[in-house]
Amino acid sequence: IRRPPRSTLFPYTTLFRSESVDLICLDPPAWPKPLRRGEGPRFVQLARVLKKTGSLYYHCDWHASHYVKVMLD
Repeated sequence: IRRPPRSTLFPYTTLFRSESVDLICLDPPAWPKPLRRGEGPRFVQLARVLKKTGSLYYHCDWHASHYVKVMLD
Protein backbone atom coordinates (compact mmCIF):
# COMPACT_ATOMS: atom_id res chain seq x y z
CA ILE A 1 0.00 0.00 0.00
CA ARG A 2 1.37 3.37 -0.97
CA ARG A 3 1.78 5.83 1.88
CA PRO A 4 -0.64 8.78 1.57
CA PRO A 5 0.51 12.40 1.81
CA ARG A 6 0.85 13.78 5.34
CA SER A 7 -2.19 15.99 4.88
CA THR A 8 -4.37 12.86 4.71
CA LEU A 9 -4.57 11.92 8.37
CA PHE A 10 -6.81 8.85 8.36
CA PRO A 11 -6.76 7.15 4.97
CA TYR A 12 -6.91 3.64 6.37
CA THR A 13 -9.85 3.88 8.78
CA THR A 14 -12.03 2.18 6.18
CA LEU A 15 -9.85 -0.92 6.55
CA PHE A 16 -10.88 -1.35 10.20
CA ARG A 17 -14.05 -3.11 11.26
CA SER A 18 -16.59 -1.08 13.21
CA GLU A 19 -15.97 -1.02 16.96
CA SER A 20 -12.60 -2.75 16.70
CA VAL A 21 -10.22 -0.22 18.30
CA ASP A 22 -9.67 0.24 22.05
CA LEU A 23 -7.60 3.43 22.02
CA ILE A 24 -7.03 6.33 19.63
CA CYS A 25 -4.37 8.94 20.46
CA LEU A 26 -4.08 11.99 18.23
CA ASP A 27 -1.54 14.78 18.33
CA PRO A 28 -2.30 16.79 15.18
CA PRO A 29 -0.13 19.61 13.89
CA ALA A 30 -1.03 23.26 14.45
CA TRP A 31 -4.71 24.14 14.22
CA PRO A 32 -5.26 26.31 11.09
CA LYS A 33 -8.81 27.20 10.02
CA PRO A 34 -8.93 24.80 7.03
CA LEU A 35 -8.08 21.90 9.33
CA ARG A 36 -11.02 22.75 11.59
CA ARG A 37 -13.42 22.28 8.70
CA GLY A 38 -11.83 18.99 7.68
CA GLU A 39 -11.87 17.27 11.05
CA GLY A 40 -15.59 16.46 11.16
CA PRO A 41 -15.56 13.59 8.62
CA ARG A 42 -12.44 12.17 10.25
CA PHE A 43 -14.10 12.11 13.66
CA VAL A 44 -17.06 10.26 12.16
CA GLN A 45 -14.73 7.51 10.93
CA LEU A 46 -12.84 7.42 14.23
CA ALA A 47 -16.10 7.10 16.14
CA ARG A 48 -17.10 4.22 13.89
CA VAL A 49 -13.96 2.16 14.57
CA LEU A 50 -13.73 2.99 18.29
CA LYS A 51 -15.26 0.42 20.63
CA LYS A 52 -18.11 1.58 22.89
CA THR A 53 -15.72 1.12 25.84
CA GLY A 54 -12.77 2.68 23.95
CA SER A 55 -11.01 5.98 24.63
CA LEU A 56 -10.03 8.88 22.40
CA TYR A 57 -7.21 11.19 23.46
CA TYR A 58 -6.86 14.34 21.38
CA HIS A 59 -4.00 16.68 22.20
CA CYS A 60 -4.58 20.32 21.29
CA ASP A 61 -3.89 23.78 22.63
CA TRP A 62 -6.42 26.04 24.29
CA HIS A 63 -7.20 27.78 21.00
CA ALA A 64 -8.57 24.57 19.52
CA SER A 65 -10.05 22.86 22.56
CA HIS A 66 -13.51 24.43 22.17
CA TYR A 67 -13.75 23.46 18.50
CA VAL A 68 -12.68 19.89 19.27
CA LYS A 69 -15.21 19.61 22.10
CA VAL A 70 -18.04 20.82 19.85
CA MET A 71 -17.08 18.33 17.14
CA LEU A 72 -16.87 15.47 19.61
CA ASP A 73 -20.19 16.29 21.26
